[in-house]
Amino acid sequence: MDVLITSGRTIAQGRKLYYKDMPEYSDETARCFVNPFDLLELGGAAAGDYLLLSTGTGEEVFSATPCDDLVSGTVFIPCGPHANAILHATTRGGTGAPDYKWLEGR
Repeated sequence: MDVLITSGRTIAQGRKLYYKDMPEYSDETARCFVNPFDLLELGGAAAGDYLLLSTGTGEEVFSATPCDDLVSGTVFIPCGPHANAILHATTRGGTGAPDYKWLEGR
């Protein structure tokens, strides 16, 4: 299934931002938020199931979290070490930061 991957911070992640060495931070950044209908299309995947997201850069396993607020075909991932594994290294305008929005994936 082709998807557009976007990223940002979650509220829970923001609360743990200064505790990046804690397991809770790693758990939060290892989640991916997916429209429930897309989970059905993925063979009936449910909350907590592991999904492999891949891009032209790499692939990473995330824990599925259903999210009604997402448009079908969109996956939201929290910024962090797991997201970094699938982000490309290309930056724009000399910012030194990769694009965190609308990355093509599967």
